[in-house]
Amino acid sequence: FWDRPLIKIRLAEPNLGKETRKRSRESSGVQDEYHLPTALGVHRWFRDNDRQSGPHTEGIATTAVETFMAGINEYLEACRYRKNFLTQQMQWLLAEKQAYEQDALQLEETLKRVRQEAVGYLVPEVQEEYLKALEDRLSYPGLMPIKRKFDVLFEKSEARRLELEAMDEIVHHEFQLNQAQRLVEELQPIYDKLRRQVSEWEDNKWFHRLKKRGYFETDYQQKWYHWFFNWRDVSFLMSRLSNLAGMRFPTPLELRSHYRGVRSEGDDVFAAYDKRAGDRDHIIQLKDEHEETLRAPERLLSELYDELGAAILAHLEACPDDLRLDLAKKDPHLHAFLRKESGLQKQVQYLRELAVTRIESVKQQVDQELHKIDTKINKLEMQRRRGKRKRYSGDEIVRMKNVKADKWGRRREKTERMRQRIVSFDRYDSGSFLRDYLWWDVMTKSAYGDDLYEVREFRRRNPNWRHDTYTNPIIDDSDSVDLDHAAEALYSAMSAPDRDDLVDFS
Repeated sequence: FWDRPLIKIRLAEPNLGKETRKRSRESSGVQDEYHLPTALGVHRWFRDNDRQSGPHTEGIATTAVETFMAGINEYLEACRYRKNFLTQQMQWLLAEKQAYEQDALQLEETLKRVRQEAVGYLVPEVQEEYLKALEDRLSYPGLMPIKRKFDVLFEKSEARRLELEAMDEIVHHEFQLNQAQRLVEELQPIYDKLRRQVSEWEDNKWFHRLKKRGYFETDYQQKWYHWFFNWRDVSFLMSRLSNLAGMRFPTPLELRSHYRGVRSEGDDVFAAYDKRAGDRDHIIQLKDEHEETLRAPERLLSELYDELGAAILAHLEACPDDLRLDLAKKDPHLHAFLRKESGLQKQVQYLRELAVTRIESVKQQVDQELHKIDTKINKLEMQRRRGKRKRYSGDEIVRMKNVKADKWGRRREKTERMRQRIVSFDRYDSGSFLRDYLWWDVMTKSAYGDDLYEVREFRRRNPNWRHDTYTNPIIDDSDSVDLDHAAEALYSAMSAPDRDDLVDFS
């Protein structure tokens, strides 16, 4: 349609009588046939004639515009526009997901440091009296067994150190090592020579085939079906030795006899060399072990602190809320640690879950849409190469180019703002370490969070719960933080995803 240089159009008229149609044409100046050079001329002609048409031609221009069609090139351009936009959104989704993960890793490092500080506060020393008192204080009898286990390790390490220091290899280490090294060096030349000679014999496949059949053994009896294989392998081995080392053997018997002599001499030297090298290595090993026993007390002490700290943290994590409350009431520093640890854990949890529910899920949908649009573009390009003509209405072009950029902008703004809101939260004193407490509302000021399992289930169980009216069982109401309810409501409304913000690729 677009490629035709000349278009003939016959105007449709109402079903009037011949005379009536004639008078109508004469009065309006409209002819039966018009020749226009382009499709754009069709649109312009109908536009101009619609202004001066009579009652019988009214609506003709409107019908022509409504049926105005686009070609395959225009539709391909719209498809590429949509693909480029979605590709940009995919890049943002990948970058934002990476930002969520990096922030979660940084918070995990902070959590690790906070736990180390708590362990340092609770276990400043490892004396038996202090650990027993700490067991009573934490209602946890698992510290002394760890201490006794390490006491045994300390005793074994000390006993081994004393044993090593009584050995001549440690007392006169330099002399013993030099003497052992001298004995090794005495055999080194003959060892290297014989090792090279043996390698000339054994480093080839022909020798290994003969050795596998026992050819070089003194009691070897050749079987009749081995004759040809032995003859072939011996021939190749003789040729190799002649070329490599200039050794020539008139008969296979002399070949076997010479190898047995080389191997016998080599075995004696190899055994002596290995024994002397083993004695030298044993002296070095004893010295290394002695140095390790000197470092053992410091290493074992560090391991003791680590194991005691891990046991205490596991106990605090596993103990029920009533016991945690009792411990926190007795120790304000422990109370502060429990709240901060709980808040940091929730920050990491929320970031990782949001990366799945609000980024990864959208990313999968965008990826599917990109796959569909790529398939469509490839199909259209193939049809265009084959010369196939297709028509697309203006509505189809508009739908393809309608990428809802404003909704993507709002989604991007809310996603980034939520991440920053969670990461920047540091008011752990306004929360609680109790398990039946929703940190999400404190961090986000009651923002929409039903796409998170914990938030959805907590609000289902506690429909009337509000963090600003929550009473901390340890701190009285006078110490609670006064929050701006209006600001929280506004933030919650702004953070809740609108219906039109849902992913829509139509």
